[in-house]
Amino acid sequence: MAADGSSNSGTAAGVPAASPATPRTPTTPLLRQGSSTTRVSNSLLGKIHSAMYYQNWSLIISALSLLASVVYFYNALALMKSGSEASLFNDILSEYSSPQMLDSLRTLRRFYDTHQDDYAAVFIEEYKHNSDQAWELEHARRRVEAWYSKVMHFHQFDLLHDKYLSVFPGRRRAIAFLQLVEPLSEALSRFHEADRPGVFAYVRKLYHLTDKDTARSFPKVQQNYKDNHSGGDGSSSTQPAAASKDEL
Repeated sequence: MAADGSSNSGTAAGVPAASPATPRTPTTPLLRQGSSTTRVSNSLLGKIHSAMYYQNWSLIISALSLLASVVYFYNALALMKSGSEASLFNDILSEYSSPQMLDSLRTLRRFYDTHQDDYAAVFIEEYKHNSDQAWELEHARRRVEAWYSKVMHFHQFDLLHDKYLSVFPGRRRAIAFLQLVEPLSEALSRFHEADRPGVFAYVRKLYHLTDKDTARSFPKVQQNYKDNHSGGDGSSSTQPAAASKDEL
């Protein structure tokens, strides 16, 4: 009994009691789970990269489409503006070629040929006396000046390009306009104490004209006009006058 007691006490005192064994967790399922997660992640990343790839191409195609639309819109506007300018140019050309404008230009030209030295002074004297000739000249002056003022406004508002105005009315007609109309308009401005119209300065600037350019006189065509409108016996002829190259 003592031996058994000694043995039990020795066991209790010298050797620790064995603890129950901890169960080992198997590692194979975890490895399989990690591998599956990696495959899912790689697949998801691949899908994201593919989506981003197609999205980038979609953005590029959209940008190219927008650029093409802008270019098309710009060309359409340019074509529309060019067509509008051509139509407007045709209108002012037709108005300048009308019989009324031709009569006005001829009226001013004949009076100029008769009174080159005192062109504006004689006009003002006739205007003061309210003569029929003065009103005929005034109507002619207003018509021609109004046409050039209209062209000036079209050019100011960018409705007519320089390339059209360089062709018509052109430099030569602009010089004739300044020679025939400007003296009468200035004389009327002084007579009525009014401001001078700005169309003359605008025409000078547009065609780069100086006083030397407008100082040149027209060749006299009045005698040619009379000769072409009268026969040898003084009778009237129906043959029209031959137009001078400098005539409006």
